[in-house]
Amino acid sequence: PGYPANPRMQLARLYIQEGIYADYWTGVHEPSVSGRVAALIKDGADADAVDAWLRKELPENVVALLPQLFVNPEWPPSILLHGEMDTAVHVEESKSMYAKMLRAGVRAELHVLPGEEHSFDYSPGADGRYGGPGGLYDKVVEFVCEHLRT
Repeated sequence: PGYPANPRMQLARLYIQEGIYADYWTGVHEPSVSGRVAALIKDGADADAVDAWLRKELPENVVALLPQLFVNPEWPPSILLHGEMDTAVHVEESKSMYAKMLRAGVRAELHVLPGEEHSFDYSPGADGRYGGPGGLYDKVVEFVCEHLRT
């Protein structure tokens, strides 16, 4: 219980735990993408500085995997839901992406869900917490429908 049905999914958890997920996701191991980004952040680099490094140092086909590098005024309206206690993807990732969208003039919403983990929608009681009339799930549907019409 609590583990993905596909045993290969455990590899992703191991890569996250070891701090090398970006290396395996991008296929760039030497130098370690994960290690270099961690070092930049440790040295005080902000998200824009990290993005500049990624654009400069990674092969073009790898840069294409990183959506945060392509946010511009033509970016589609977006709604982000993120568990505050997410251990797979830190909540700061969504906060950073949200800030990039706002700076670009993109219509965006961010909902940080207190106490929630990654895949919070699968957790027991999630439908009760976020479903039902006027709940968060309805707000997501309304957001998407509104922007599909325009």
